[in-house]
Amino acid sequence: MFSSKHTLPLAGAFLLLTTGVYAQAPADDRAPIAAASAAERTREMSLLGIAELQPPATAYDIGKPGNANYDEAKANPYPNLPPLLILKDGTPVRNAAQWQKRRAEIKALFDENIYGKYPAHLPAVTWKVTGTDQITVQGVPALVKHVTGHVDNSAYPAITVDIQLDVVTPQAMHGHKVPVIIGGGSIRPRPTFTPPPGQAVHKLKSPDSPPDSAKL
Repeated sequence: MFSSKHTLPLAGAFLLLTTGVYAQAPADDRAPIAAASAAERTREMSLLGIAELQPPATAYDIGKPGNANYDEAKANPYPNLPPLLILKDGTPVRNAAQWQKRRAEIKALFDENIYGKYPAHLPAVTWKVTGTDQITVQGVPALVKHVTGHVDNSAYPAITVDIQLDVVTPQAMHGHKVPVIIGGGSIRPRPTFTPPPGQAVHKLKSPDSPPDSAKL
């Protein structure tokens, strides 16, 4: 495993870039790793009594059961949504205090069914500048601050979680507030993976000359 620290040219004003942490084995070593992974997958499926996995929905197998739905008549499996201005106990919302209660109920519905919930106790993150560099982004001199965020692991000391990111600002804006753009990933080439036998893999190609947000 290794972590990458790279500055990806994005905004002319400001960039906050989280970097990826990944591993890529040499080509000669990937075959036994893939074989061991397939064997472990077969073993676990056997232990769980799973004969085959449910195929995922796709947008490529038109006419087949697993294809994505484009029929608007089937697009809404939940047509009867809860009324906006009626409390869970059936009381109509008629004043500001009741609306605040209903608002909390609606938020709870979104947290439960759409967005997901935050843990009751989020670990604190301590940020530290570990180094700086000077680069040029689209002809603009820029300052790169390499920052590490250490996540409090007192609840589970067996693991260490460090968040690596780069903060890039124009040198001319030193000491001034600037807009924030967050970009994730790494500029390293993506590792090559071999798909499982018999599984169709559809790849999407980006434009030959994609727009560079650093020019904005």
